[in-house]
Formats: sequence, C-alpha cells, structure tokens
Amino acid sequence: MKARGFHWSRSNGISLLVPDFFAPFGLVGGYSTRCAEDGRPLDIDLRGGKDADQVLANRRLVTDAVGVEADDVVFAQQVHGCGVALVTSAQRGRGARRHADSIPAVDGLATSSSGLPLAVMAADCPILLMSGEEGAAVAAVHSGRRGTLVDIAAAALSMLCELSVPPGDVYASIGPAIGPCCYEVGEKVRRDFETAFPWAGDLFRISAGRLFFDLPGALKRQLVDAGVSPGRIFDCGLCTVCHGDLFYSYRKEGSAAGRTAGIIAIAGRTPERSTA
Repeated sequence: MKARGFHWSRSNGISLLVPDFFAPFGLVGGYSTRCAEDGRPLDIDLRGGKDADQVLANRRLVTDAVGVEADDVVFAQQVHGCGVALVTSAQRGRGARRHADSIPAVDGLATSSSGLPLAVMAADCPILLMSGEEGAAVAAVHSGRRGTLVDIAAAALSMLCELSVPPGDVYASIGPAIGPCCYEVGEKVRRDFETAFPWAGDLFRISAGRLFFDLPGALKRQLVDAGVSPGRIFDCGLCTVCHGDLFYSYRKEGSAAGRTAGIIAIAGRTPERSTA
C-alpha cells in the first residue's frame, strides 16, 4: 500500500510506515501496525489492565524493528491536551515499562538529544512526527480532536523553536488516522472548530445527512499557519477505519482497540543512564 512521502520498512516480520525524510536526516522510527506479518497482535498500550508482559514483548518487537532499545523509549501520558515536554537523557525510558512512569500531563515530546527515542500511541488519532533539517531536533505528538482544537501542533513547533529549529525548517509527517471518509461528528464539534479557526468550515462535509470532519486536514492547516512549508508536510492518507487490517480503530472497535505507536529518534549513541 503506497503513501506519498512514506515507504514501508520490514524487519523480522514487523512492518513500519516510515516518512521518507527520516533517512536523509539521520532519523530512525516510524509508525507501527496492529499485527506482525504472522498475524500476532502488536498492541503497545500498557493501559487498561492488559497483560503487561505481552505488551512489553510487543514493544520489544517494534523497537527492534526501529533499531532502538525498548527500555530507552520515552512515552507521553497523553491527556488530550496541548502540553509538550522537552525530553533529555535524564528522562530516558520514562513510561517504557510502566504507563504510570510516562511524562505526565503531556501529549507531545521533543528532544535534541541523539539516541533518545520518543513515542506516542494512537488508535484513530493522528500522530505527528516532526524534525528540523538534518535532524537537529525532533518531536512526537498525539493530536486527537481535543488536542487539535487546542492546537498542540503549534505548541510542539514552539518547543522545537526553543531547540533552535524554526517552523520554516521543520518537516512533518501525519500518520494513519481516522479520515474524513469515516470521522462522523456532531454539530458541537463544528461550532468549536469554526469558532477557533476561520478556515475550519472547509473541513466539514455532509453526506446522507451526516456530518464528517477532516482531522488530518485540520492539522495540515495548523502547521501551515504556524509557518511550516506545505511542501514539507506529508500526510500518509491511510484511514484507520478503512484499513482495519493494518491499524487499530477506537471508533470501530471501541474499548477493545489496541494502540499503535509513532516513534522518532535522532540516530546516535544511546544516552547514558541517569543516576538520579
């Protein structure tokens, strides 16, 4: 399955959807799928009373395919807000083994440290993976409807600015997410977005009396408004509902849905373990 600006990477039976700009900038990572090639589920979410040993094994399979250590990965708590945390080697491995240890109260992570993988999870919500030119700094962002409404993309770009990466130098990928074909919403969602963003009306459509919203499209508009060049924004265009064989969908599966990951790291040596 092709997606402009992306390619599929396969390692030991694990497939990853990888933005094309990763390799030239010395980045590793990508978007995981719901199953290994042998059909084994790859849910990487430790929440919800799941078998932690199984989830940790899934995480190891995915991170091995990425080329990073599972215990190095930093996870965000994900509260559907606009918080973005600056991550350094001192936070190495936060949330890797227990969700309670994730970076609290944030949906985005940013770093300029090499060898420090950042991860966020999703099942319908778009995941943004962003990098400055030549991999000077990177960010991973979970941007669902509520996070998009409060413009977490702009908050992440502000954090990259603090790391000396202006928006004009940013490349951004939007991973698999519920698409405008399937994201049915209520009138309150339309009112909220049209109040917050003057262009939002263009992203709603009515079909057979039902209202649908283009959430990835809203992210693209926000990135452009914040100064990212349209030619540096890559939306894979893969709907998680339509492609349920490849991705989890909370809208389709409800609370039984697992989570896939978006992972990004500046390739380099593994950061030293914190002794704090």
